[in-house]
Amino acid sequence: MKGMTEFIKAHEKKLESASFDKDFLSYHLQQIRFLQHERLVHLIVMLFVMAAFLVFFVLFLLFQDMVIFSLFLLCLVLTIFYVFHYFKLENTVIKWYFIYNEKLLRGVQGGGFLEKSPLAAGGLFHENCFDIDEFPDAEVGEFPAVAAFFDAAEGQPGIGANKGINKAAASL
Repeated sequence: MKGMTEFIKAHEKKLESASFDKDFLSYHLQQIRFLQHERLVHLIVMLFVMAAFLVFFVLFLLFQDMVIFSLFLLCLVLTIFYVFHYFKLENTVIKWYFIYNEKLLRGVQGGGFLEKSPLAAGGLFHENCFDIDEFPDAEVGEFPAVAAFFDAAEGQPGIGANKGINKAAASL
């Protein structure tokens, strides 16, 4: 089983010799999604390790126990490695998105394989987007106006029981 570093190197080797047709761009986007999932998992684990690091640090300050200190050091080492690994995953995802956007833009501008892409239609394609054009189940574009406990219903003026606002005193 390959590690994440070998996976990144293998895919970047494919990027050097790829033809960047429609099928390869689809494959490349799938690899980006896989790396995003890996990045999310590492972010969640890293946050838990950092939380444990802080908890053990506070416990060590309170109890001065060597077992707690050893757990604190273990969490410190894990935190350092997770931060560096997450940094590598984050930068790789951004780099691969730039490659995808560049190749997609060249394919559209050159009149090539992706004439019906969002770029050809004049749409925006940004490196920080989630590739969502529109929500599939969106029916209404507005939230309905609902009168709540402190709201004025039916546009009636006044606050609460039609009292004016006293600027000199704070009250409900």
